Amino acid sequence: MESLKLMANAGIERNPDPASENHPAFLLGGAAYAVSERITLDAGVKYGLSDTEINWTGLAGLTIRF
Repeated sequence: MESLKLMANAGIERNPDPASENHPAFLLGGAAYAVSERITLDAGVKYGLSDTEINWTGLAGLTIRF
């Protein structure tokens, strides 16, 4: 389990619409697994906390180090 890392993040961004006072806020959680010294797989979920943020988003990634 040494190769597995759990991550979490919370954030808020400025709304691109200058007339809006409702800024997108979110929670993000995920995990990354180091398959080898050079390859890492990761996945996560982003949950919107405000009306201007998308409700649910699934995320996945692959990192290859040269």
